[in-house]
Parts: sequence; structure tokens; C-alpha cells
Amino acid sequence: MSKNDKEGVWSQYLDQNTGKPLWSKIAIAGQSQGGGMAEFIAQHESVARIISFSGGWDYSDSKTKKIAGWYSQKLVTSPQNVFATYHVKEGAATELAKICKELHIPAENVFALDQPISQQSNKPVHGNPYHTEGIKNPEYKPIWIKMLGSGL
Repeated sequence: MSKNDKEGVWSQYLDQNTGKPLWSKIAIAGQSQGGGMAEFIAQHESVARIISFSGGWDYSDSKTKKIAGWYSQKLVTSPQNVFATYHVKEGAATELAKICKELHIPAENVFALDQPISQQSNKPVHGNPYHTEGIKNPEYKPIWIKMLGSGL
């Protein structure tokens, strides 16, 4: 992007010596599996901000819904910069709440959403219609703003 969009000043997000990302300047957000990937990155890099929308519910045993052991690894990213949402009526709500605790995300950074399904959510997602509410229901705009912060 830094080569194709010079006006975007994308090079500010890369270490000019190594070409690797400057994680401390990057915010990562992800929905579902992407949210779990964001949480995983937060365990390995000091990222500016992580936002997980109903993200990641990897199991070490899917029959008993035992969450995967990797969630217990310490965050490299400051827990104060890690945010998570899930809807209380989505299929994995119980597991998502456990994962947030396992990751040591501060309680004030975890949003257990409970608004009715938005009009935009008329198509169920694999029989789990609440799964995408946190990222697309405009009722949650104040929460999005809090999670995104000032951008500084």
C-alpha cells in the first residue's frame, strides 16, 4: 500500500529498516475467527489496540466446549488496549465470556450486548443470528467509539 497509495502515508506503519509492521501504531479489529486472530496477535505483539467482535472460540475439545489452551497465554499487548464484544444470545456467548476472562481483558473492556436484532440482520448466520450484531447493529455505535478510542 505504501507503494501504490503514497498519499495514505502507509509507510509510517512499517519499520523502515526491517519492513516489518510497527505494531504499536496498528489497531486490529476482527469479527468471529478474525477476532480470535486479533486476540492471538495481542499475545505475541504489542499492538496499539485490539477489538474482537464475537471473536474466536477455539476449543481443545469441541464436544465438551473446553476452550483452547492458547487463550491462557499472557498478552504482550496491554490488557487495557484489548476490547471484546459478544451478544448474550449468540450460540457461543458462554464460551466467549470465559475466553475474555482467560485473556484477562478488563471487565470494562468487555461488552456483553443485549439489544434486539437489528433490521440489517434479517439473514441468520449459520443458525446464529446474533453472532454479527456487535459489528453491524448501529445501536452499538457508542461502544464502537469507546473501543476505537481517539485514534492517537
